Amino acid sequence: MFHPFYMSKFKIKKRVFRIRRIFNEIFYFFPFQLVILHVKQNYLLIFFWAFFFGIIANFVASHYGIPYLFLAPEYNNRVDAWSYCIMGVVFGFFIMTFNISSYATNASRFPFIATLSRPFLKYSINNLILPGAFMVVYGWRILEFYKNIDGKIRPDVYFYIGSLYAGTLFCLLITYLYFFSTNKNIFTFFGIKKPGPGEPSHPNPKELPKIKRKWWEFLAPLQIAREWRVETYLNNFFQIRLARSYAHYDQDIIVRVFNQNHNNATRFLLVILCIFFGLSFFREYFNIPAGASIVLLITILLTVITILFSWFRGWAFTLSLIVILGFNFFTKFETFRFRNRVSGLNYDTVRTQYTYSNLKKFVRNKEILEGDFHNTLEILNNWKSKNPEKRNPRNKKIRLAIINTSGGGLRSTVWTTRILQYADSILGGKLLSRTAMMTGSSGGMIGAAYIRELYLQEQLGTIKDYYHDTIIENISKDLLNPLSFSLALHDLFFRVQTYSDGRYVYSKDRGYAFEKQLNLNTHYILDKRLSDYSEPEKNGIIPMMVLSPTIVNDGRRLIISSQPVSYIAQNLPLPNVTNTPLIECIEFTRFMKDQDAMNLKLLSALRMNATFPFIMPVISLPSEPTVEVLDAGNRDNFGLLTTIKFIHSFRQWLNSNTNGLIVIQIRDSHKDFEPEEKKNTLLEYWLNPLEQFYTNTFKIQDYTHDQLFEYAATWYKGEIQVIDFQLRNEGEDKISLSWHLTEKEKQQVLRSVYLPENIQAIEKLRALLD
Repeated sequence: MFHPFYMSKFKIKKRVFRIRRIFNEIFYFFPFQLVILHVKQNYLLIFFWAFFFGIIANFVASHYGIPYLFLAPEYNNRVDAWSYCIMGVVFGFFIMTFNISSYATNASRFPFIATLSRPFLKYSINNLILPGAFMVVYGWRILEFYKNIDGKIRPDVYFYIGSLYAGTLFCLLITYLYFFSTNKNIFTFFGIKKPGPGEPSHPNPKELPKIKRKWWEFLAPLQIAREWRVETYLNNFFQIRLARSYAHYDQDIIVRVFNQNHNNATRFLLVILCIFFGLSFFREYFNIPAGASIVLLITILLTVITILFSWFRGWAFTLSLIVILGFNFFTKFETFRFRNRVSGLNYDTVRTQYTYSNLKKFVRNKEILEGDFHNTLEILNNWKSKNPEKRNPRNKKIRLAIINTSGGGLRSTVWTTRILQYADSILGGKLLSRTAMMTGSSGGMIGAAYIRELYLQEQLGTIKDYYHDTIIENISKDLLNPLSFSLALHDLFFRVQTYSDGRYVYSKDRGYAFEKQLNLNTHYILDKRLSDYSEPEKNGIIPMMVLSPTIVNDGRRLIISSQPVSYIAQNLPLPNVTNTPLIECIEFTRFMKDQDAMNLKLLSALRMNATFPFIMPVISLPSEPTVEVLDAGNRDNFGLLTTIKFIHSFRQWLNSNTNGLIVIQIRDSHKDFEPEEKKNTLLEYWLNPLEQFYTNTFKIQDYTHDQLFEYAATWYKGEIQVIDFQLRNEGEDKISLSWHLTEKEKQQVLRSVYLPENIQAIEKLRALLD
């Protein structure tokens, strides 16, 4: 008999041992160990998942509407089960690529899986904590998104989430069929039977058949890395088993099994990569939601990285760096550098010299200036003859309006279209008839160009009016899907497709995709060239339009118009000022005259004016050195510099023929703002000056514009009325800066016309124009 004291001590030790064993089985559970391993060493995989979690949680790129591309994906201008199913399919590809990359990187740390049947499948099941958590959170965020919109969850939302999950499962099942038939464990790989009762528990390496390598099996030798302890693992989704000991297996056997599985995975990734690239040749016949394109791009990057690692192991990073640096070096040479071109220009002729001496020929020429000045005087006189003062015909003076519209992606496009359409209808057509010029940047000018063309069609009798709802419906359609699809599958890798525009041939890229989709959305009404607007503008039928994209090379403005407007580009010395003024603007039609400038497509000109960095490709002109062009908002978000220059150039005519100027500013946000105080972290404190420099750019332009109006009052003797139409785009009502809008955002833009300040602005316009 044992003493009770020793019996009690034995029971305590037994209980501690049992607790420790349970803890070990939980802590050293294979799925948990994989997550710990990813966090500790697989930073790239963790980064991608953190990026996706940040998007659906509205923490990443919310200003640009990226979360909406995932929460409400749009396919063929509809958010439906198909769009969610496509999102599910591409996430299925990403999850599979994630599993393959993780397997290639980490499998050798867990040698016991080589002894299991279907080792890659077992590894993937145990590697599903991160993908599974993401898909659950993704579905929950979709529910929250629609609940915030409708106040309740509609039944079809559950169907959307089901379609998302169905797409993911379908993709995983299809891909796993390949691995079911190819990936093997020790016994199936070497063609031996599992040991029976009384037989040796492991094969003799000397008795194993030699496996001849195929020509494509050129992976670098795999070594067993430092083993990670595993006590239990998921045999399937409903069964947990103890990890089998592998100590009695020869290391070379395990290495050969892993190499075979890696070969199969690499071949699979190569095939998928080829399929993805092959899809780029059919991108004009179909596209996918923009969110799916983002996932697809990241999947392609992860696929390439995984293939390189499988081939070169530890040398993968070094060789990748060498390739990137080498590619970067060779792109300095024109032969290896791809440049985006615009439709209509001749890139095969002699290039214009972009030198200071050559520019002076255009901007310091009084003969050119006088000719352009008299040409615009004729336009102004024609404009005035079409706008007589009806109440008092003897009165020779009327009010002249100039429209300035801001950039801001599709929200500005829809807002500009909406406010011009609504205000013109309320004012009986007087707004556009009294407008002499339109200018501005980015999306706002696309909307202005659309309304101007519709106004022209009405003047020509082609259409009855441009006040019906289909106008807004057309211009608000998605532009981002084809653009992002082209970026993901074509622009970053291969640019071999071309298209013809008259005599000239150009490469297809995301800029071409953007123009084509805009053309399609507007039913090809903007499919014109600069030359097509020369006569209508000359005769005063429609307002002049002046675009002013920014030249990347030196910050100058490129002035684009169907009329010769050197007076906007020229900066002549003044008699009472001793100064040598810089050449600040370049007139496009003269600078590119020998390159067929007037043949430029209007859509290309609008894209030049709306080239947001990275989203749109930087545009190159046929000059030497090459002139590159970006968004007009970088220099002048409202086109007010152009407006002030116009007023100054024609101040004498304006004083004699008008009794007031109306400058209509169509803003994508309110001009007034409340100062904000942020409690920054240390990192935010250091980055804050750079961030504020960017975010304050448009505020700084507003300060400058207010001063310019004060200066204009000294040139022009009549009243200058600045009327603002402002979009509600602050706080909880923030609208994405994107080429895609959700249905909620579209309705918010349309309702902003009824804001009290906008109703007051329309009434003020009515009083001024009457």
